[in-house]
Amino acid sequence: MANNEPGSPWGPAIRLGCMMVPSMPTLVFVLDCQDPEALALFWTKALRYWRVGAIGPYVELRPLPEEEGPELLLQRVSEAKTGKNRMHFDIRTRDIDAEVKRLCQLGASLLSDKVEEDGVEWFVLADPEGNEFCVVTE
Repeated sequence: MANNEPGSPWGPAIRLGCMMVPSMPTLVFVLDCQDPEALALFWTKALRYWRVGAIGPYVELRPLPEEEGPELLLQRVSEAKTGKNRMHFDIRTRDIDAEVKRLCQLGASLLSDKVEEDGVEWFVLADPEGNEFCVVTE
């Protein structure tokens, strides 16, 4: 079975010289929120991303051109967040105390004291709409 045939476990293929190689999927996180424009102000500063643009209910954020990382789409939804996130972001950094302070100044809320487990330390925070994320030691 060729890589570009329907049902291939490798997905669609691209030509690289004389070889066909599987194309790499792109990781995009979609975060439901009530006000994507307002939340974009927080996440662009928090992640040091840039706002690419908006269309319909979406605001697209990407890493700066010289950086790498997943795209973040903020999607407007009518309902408010309820309950704990099933998935959350971890922001890894060398100085978690300074990073937590910086993020709280941007509008994050501190939800936990510092946690330490198996040599790793982290704090749990929430963005301005209550979406949980962690700041973790590298």
